[in-house]
Amino acid sequence: AFDAFDKEGAGQLASWMILTGNEDALAPIVETIHELIDEIAPGECSDQAGLMRLHEATLALVLMAMGDALIGNALTRSLGLLDTAARDRAERMLTRSMDITLPQG
Repeated sequence: AFDAFDKEGAGQLASWMILTGNEDALAPIVETIHELIDEIAPGECSDQAGLMRLHEATLALVLMAMGDALIGNALTRSLGLLDTAARDRAERMLTRSMDITLPQG
């Protein structure tokens, strides 16, 4: 998600769409994210509560990735943090919210 919004330009594209009043053009991007989560959901979520957690985690991840793409470099430098601070924080947050343990290494 972070690479898509930063290196692939989705963050800048979404911002441009919003600023120019083309918010409807975001629909394919939003729908693609939703479809991806729906593909993942059957294997990861066995109930409605699990699906809701997955949707909330997706929302947080996408919003963090978008913000990082737009202002992350300047903000991390200003705060004296590593360039990967937002990604690292997102990983910790999502790991805790989904009650999973990622392998170390």
